[in-house]
Amino acid sequence: MLDGDPLEETNGGLMQTNSMIIPKSAMNTLKREKKLESTLNSESLISAGIMTANTPSYIMGDPIDYPKVMTQSEDLIVGGNAVISFGYGSLQGRPAPGAPQSKPNQDSLTVFNHIGSRAVFGIFDGHGPYGEYAAHFIRDNLHHQLEEVYKELGDEANPNDAIRIAMLNIHEAFIAINPSKPGDVDPDVSGAVVVIAMVENNNLYVANVGDSRCILGSQGTNDRAFKVHVMSDDHKPENVTEQERVLLSSAVLLSESELRGGKKKDGKTYVCRRNDKGQIVYGVMFTRSIGDKDAHVNLGVSADTEVKQRCLQEDKVEYLVLASDGVWDQMSNEEVLNVVFKHKDPLKSANKIIELARNRWDTDKLHTRRDDISVIVARLLCNE
Repeated sequence: MLDGDPLEETNGGLMQTNSMIIPKSAMNTLKREKKLESTLNSESLISAGIMTANTPSYIMGDPIDYPKVMTQSEDLIVGGNAVISFGYGSLQGRPAPGAPQSKPNQDSLTVFNHIGSRAVFGIFDGHGPYGEYAAHFIRDNLHHQLEEVYKELGDEANPNDAIRIAMLNIHEAFIAINPSKPGDVDPDVSGAVVVIAMVENNNLYVANVGDSRCILGSQGTNDRAFKVHVMSDDHKPENVTEQERVLLSSAVLLSESELRGGKKKDGKTYVCRRNDKGQIVYGVMFTRSIGDKDAHVNLGVSADTEVKQRCLQEDKVEYLVLASDGVWDQMSNEEVLNVVFKHKDPLKSANKIIELARNRWDTDKLHTRRDDISVIVARLLCNE
């Protein structure tokens, strides 16, 4: 399925979310059988809360408790030599006119200080009928999994390895969920894309699975106000390397216009699953994710976490931004960092990015819906 919103009925007998398309005729086997409970309206700004080792475990399928909005930026001290100020928020999306209006926010996010020596930031963008549960499952298991991995490998373990192992463990735990009755969370066509940033000493590690994104902004030189460092690659079928892998499976790549019966390859590309009769069962717009058991078996979708590393500058302020594609579908890297370098304060920057992205969605003539929008902004200052 596509990531993000509950399925919306469109012309041509298709049901659509922001990153999945399902023919209406296939909905009987994929339709959600449990009504979601949500106390938020579509205009609510929320934050995901700071996770600690004492945070109660989230029980899969329970109503999701969305924390309150941040009112000011907060600080983290990491390992005695890095001072981090951060702000974050999330805006629930809006279904298309005429679609069911009981749309939950399927994004989640987290910030926590891990064993005092590492700061961890995460954006989790859920998709499919149970995407919000997948996003919160990942969020609430990340802290625990990192602790378990470092306990096994030792505190000096390579963060690249630690994050990749933790994410694979979370993926395996989620797809192992076995729904025993109607309404139970089913991992077959639900999951989340994930981007995580870890700051340890003067090093930044960014781990990515899917099409959420992380960028770093540093002070520019000469007439440039800042420099953009892209810290993650979008895992989409347009990416040649990703395309080669999914085409080794039984997947077929189709444009949105082709899925609607047209002949031109217009619009975004979907990785599609066919049944034995050649009919399209569903399509996804990502090539890596956590969860999505069926797509991993049949479409070449992978849970392999890609990690990039960068040494942070000493005694110079740099800005870290993580966001779901509700931002990146409407704003460029440069536009986002323009906001950050203008406002300086992380929470003000995050709220402004959300506002701008929301306005773009609401005035975008190509879309009648609005995706969930989630952002974390962190101000990094590493000392010698």
